[in-house]
Amino acid sequence: MAYMRPAITRIAKQKKKMEERAGKLIIRYPAYLYTLFYAFGLYLVLPLIDVPLLGLSISAPIFFVIAATVIFKPVKPWFKEHQGWIILSLSIWLAVALSTIINEMLPGGSFNRSGMISILQYAYWLLVFVVCGYLFRDGEVRKRTIDVFAFGSLVLGILRWVEALIFGRIGAWSGTQIMTQNGYGFQFSAFYPFLIYKVFNLSTRKKGWWILGTAMTLGAIAINGSRGSWVAIAIGFSLMVFLFFLYSPRSTFYGLSILLVLTILGGLVLSVSPELNLAVSSRIDSMTSLDEDKSYVVRKVLVQKGLKLFEESPIIGVGSLRFTEEKTNLELPELLSHANIEIIERKQSHNSYIQFLAEFGLLGSIPFLLLLLGLLLQLYGLRKRVIQSGELQIVAIFISFVQMLTHIWVINALTSTMFWAMLGLVAGAGKEDVQVK
Repeated sequence: MAYMRPAITRIAKQKKKMEERAGKLIIRYPAYLYTLFYAFGLYLVLPLIDVPLLGLSISAPIFFVIAATVIFKPVKPWFKEHQGWIILSLSIWLAVALSTIINEMLPGGSFNRSGMISILQYAYWLLVFVVCGYLFRDGEVRKRTIDVFAFGSLVLGILRWVEALIFGRIGAWSGTQIMTQNGYGFQFSAFYPFLIYKVFNLSTRKKGWWILGTAMTLGAIAINGSRGSWVAIAIGFSLMVFLFFLYSPRSTFYGLSILLVLTILGGLVLSVSPELNLAVSSRIDSMTSLDEDKSYVVRKVLVQKGLKLFEESPIIGVGSLRFTEEKTNLELPELLSHANIEIIERKQSHNSYIQFLAEFGLLGSIPFLLLLLGLLLQLYGLRKRVIQSGELQIVAIFISFVQMLTHIWVINALTSTMFWAMLGLVAGAGKEDVQVK
């Protein structure tokens, strides 16, 4: 029998490989589900309408159909494989619920209807993260959704130019109408990398249109005047060029040469339009004297408030959406010596990390930090796959993730469907591409 052992071992290994391969195959869902999912993806880029009262996006009904299908009628069991992300999601939601409910019950606590509704909202957002993480495992779905993101980013750029050229909303504090200036800025930070990816990707069809669209959108980012998006995109673009050069030097030189020419042309356009030039140059100048900028100084005071609220309740925080309602002893700098402190107290933190820490304490911040670190480590582990397969879309996903994490330092964006869906994209990209059946 000893002579048969190598053959038995070989058969066992082959069986194991076949089982692993079968585990990566996907029996496709009905076509309507993918159509709904791509529509949901487009709305993530262009969130122009909300559901009244609940504060959820109009995409929520669409997503509930998708979620019900993949949870109650899955093509194969998937909860065990995603149990790590599910456990972290449940931990975050339980922290949100416990923090909010306990703060409502404490002596002196006042009923906060918005905070109680936010418990349901967080349940929805975390469900979005888990379901998107599962669906984005499918390489074909991920590829098509990235195309949707790129197209949506292009439309977003067009909308911003419409506001500038038709309604005269040029530069910061110009009173944009379709979305807020910060809203435009955060959407650009999250989705512009996918537009750049279309330029750098050598297999992109109709590249000329994508090149023009990328340049046009870059101009929209410039005239929008969101310094947060400028910084996030500058960091992300530098990192993207480095990674593309590392994994695909040919596409990097090709993409950079095109973008360089278009950037020069864009500079010439700004130089011949005094209004556009003034809007951009004045915003750039403001970044060299931030301590004299009231908006920036107010944000520093709000960070101070968040840290003091955390010191007062480090374990459970002050509860969901109570940042604007809580008061503490603030030290105002000289620039704000004549400001109304009550108005400042009622402002949002404009810093997602600080607000989350203040509202949910260590109870919520630890699992949230573990979630972000887990996603970063997962993306880092994909470098070998990118080298072997040339899958540059992974780089675009990584850059989008980095730009979002950078931008949320100056904006409160955790209470949005888009943020959690994009985390789901990162989670799904961490799995090997499945073979589509």
